[in-house]
Amino acid sequence: MEKVRSFKLKNNGAFVVRIHVLKLINETWQNITPSSGYRDITLGAERTVDLQSIPKLAPGEKVKLKAEVVLGKNRAAPEEFIYDPAGPTVVYEIMGTTLNPKLRLSRRI
Repeated sequence: MEKVRSFKLKNNGAFVVRIHVLKLINETWQNITPSSGYRDITLGAERTVDLQSIPKLAPGEKVKLKAEVVLGKNRAAPEEFIYDPAGPTVVYEIMGTTLNPKLRLSRRI
């Protein structure tokens, strides 16, 4: 399984999206994104979540990205990663419309 230090989400869709981090806890994916901070991502913008800033996360735990589409259908990435403070940034792109958003893995940097 690949490693990750942070997630970046770029919005190329006709909607507002929020970035979330999910952690596997007892075989269930749970949102562990801190409630503080500005997470709204408008068309053409991007946001990065550094996993080191999440106190409920320890190195070696499984994580993945979730895109919350405001007034639309949310999308969770199918790819799972292992949190590693020395890992790369994984970049996702979301596009489409509120009722038909498409989330794809773009690159690792």
